Amino acid sequence: MMSDHERDSDDELLAELREALVAPTPGAETLQIEKSLFTWRSIDSELATLTHDSTVAEPAATMRSETATLRTMTFEAPSFTVELGITPVGLVGQLVPPSRGSAWLRTADGTTDPVQIDDLGCFTIEPRPHVPFSLACSTAAGLRVLTDWVSP
Repeated sequence: MMSDHERDSDDELLAELREALVAPTPGAETLQIEKSLFTWRSIDSELATLTHDSTVAEPAATMRSETATLRTMTFEAPSFTVELGITPVGLVGQLVPPSRGSAWLRTADGTTDPVQIDDLGCFTIEPRPHVPFSLACSTAAGLRVLTDWVSP
């Protein structure tokens, strides 16, 4: 049999639950704080640094003709390297050393759906992004890498 104290505790708990369900929606400041905290979800990811960009290394080659539209970049992280090419229709990439996994883009508007990285470490993301982006990769072994932000 329940004591009066246990009954009071249950009644108090139910009252608190009712109050929580009818609480007002959070204000703009609260939503901004929540969005800021959400960015910490990837804190365990390694950061991959841009070590090569063909537009910097070979600026004359990219200016030579409008058909020379392949931009290549290399991002290095402690666990693996990401080779990335920007083509007129999308991105092509490869992890070195090769590993299966998934890759997706992060933009100011959110993230794209992940694409599969095959046994050779290769992937394709379409369509080509036209806004600044960061590439995120996750391997089957559980390694996660985020690249620097890229302006296409």
